[in-house]
This record gives sequence, structure tokens and C-alpha cells, in this order.
Amino acid sequence: MICPQCKNVYSDDYVFCLNDGNPLIDESSEQETVVNRCGDAAKA
Repeated sequence: MICPQCKNVYSDDYVFCLNDGNPLIDESSEQETVVNRCGDAAKA
């Protein structure tokens, strides 16, 4: 688990960062990047 703000890494036992209180992100699961191409939809 990693803090998105300070980048501290914690074991899976933690849910919140001990430094700043932010919710931790599971670094083993990558999030999909989505690109919104509004202009391309109008041309199709």
C-alpha cells in the first residue's frame, strides 16, 4: 500500500497514511488510463 501524497509505502495491514492521513492505494493493482476524445466522436 502506498500513500498518493507522500509516497510512503506500508504493509497491507494499513489503510491510511500515518504521516498525512490520506487513504492508501494498493500499488499492486494498476489503474486503467482512459482517454476522452470528444472531438473524434463528432467527426465519426
